[in-house]
Amino acid sequence: MHNPIDTPFNFRHICWFCGEPSGEAVCFPSDEIDFESISHDPISIPSCTECYQISLKINALSVDELRREVKDKIILKYQKELGIGANWTEIELQESDFDCAALSGFRQSAWSMYLIAKERVNFSGWELCIDSLPLDFQYETNSFEFDGLQFKDVSSAIIHYVKIFSLDKQLLTESVDILGVDKFAQAVKFCRLNPVESNRERNALIEDLLFSIEDEHDNRKL
Repeated sequence: MHNPIDTPFNFRHICWFCGEPSGEAVCFPSDEIDFESISHDPISIPSCTECYQISLKINALSVDELRREVKDKIILKYQKELGIGANWTEIELQESDFDCAALSGFRQSAWSMYLIAKERVNFSGWELCIDSLPLDFQYETNSFEFDGLQFKDVSSAIIHYVKIFSLDKQLLTESVDILGVDKFAQAVKFCRLNPVESNRERNALIEDLLFSIEDEHDNRKL
């Protein structure tokens, strides 16, 4: 039996995963054979239809992993909307010269579309409790935040920016490894400025990046 989680008054009829209106309930774990693998009672979580459908395709070992995977699928599904915020500012959209009817409509609605998608991705839900007692489970600590978006990890962020900016995945991955996660923005910028059409070009760019890092270190020692 799955126990409904406590829902604060201000979150009535709200999806725990993304903040949209709820109409479904996600049962975790979904199979009775998994009941003994969790450290808390089986639970029922209010969910919107979209997050519910996504959750059915996820085999998670914890409710936190389930939440993170659902968020990741939302990011993948709404990449175009989230890409608006990466490519434009609100002022740039307002001042853009979109004359035809279709593009004029985009100018008027694009920023709202971006904000809605962003809010769904970043919605943090509320503490999971049953009868006012918090559930006993561990939260993952390798989540990653960049440009106002919460990703389940760095790899998820790399996939997102590779797709919205049409970047070379291997180049971005190696650039992040070389520069460090704290310089993710610099790695993205480097890849945007250096489109790759062959393995030879990619290898040359990586060598140049490594050389620039070594040269910077040497200059600091002087």
